[in-house]
Amino acid sequence: MASTIAIYIRGKNLATYTPSVDMGAFVIVVNAEKVTVSGNKRNQKLYKRHSGRPGDMTVETFDQLQQRIPERIIEHAVRGMPPLSRFHYLRAPDAPGFGPTPASRPSIHLPKRTELQHFLQSDRTNNNDARLCEGL
Repeated sequence: MASTIAIYIRGKNLATYTPSVDMGAFVIVVNAEKVTVSGNKRNQKLYKRHSGRPGDMTVETFDQLQQRIPERIIEHAVRGMPPLSRFHYLRAPDAPGFGPTPASRPSIHLPKRTELQHFLQSDRTNNNDARLCEGL
């Protein structure tokens, strides 16, 4: 999911993609509290943060962070993927229907990873982006 979000933030899904140009894409993630992980990562994956003061490192497991701030897990996963100047285009609200306007409650769903990989492979050969743009 994080790699798909990074592709959309960067604008690589658009036919007019240029690496040096900000494509102006925003991504809003809803239901961040429903993220699941495989294996024993729920108890073994650690999230660390430090306030800058000596001895003030806080360590949390995936389960603890998901109960406290579920959107931070997605932000942490996506943070290193796009260029640093574009990370602010990601929004992970903590409640459904979070904004006062209909624009902040999107109805577009990201395609599954297999669909996106198929799209990127076919786009390289025939420059056809009609499949992904149908839902937009």
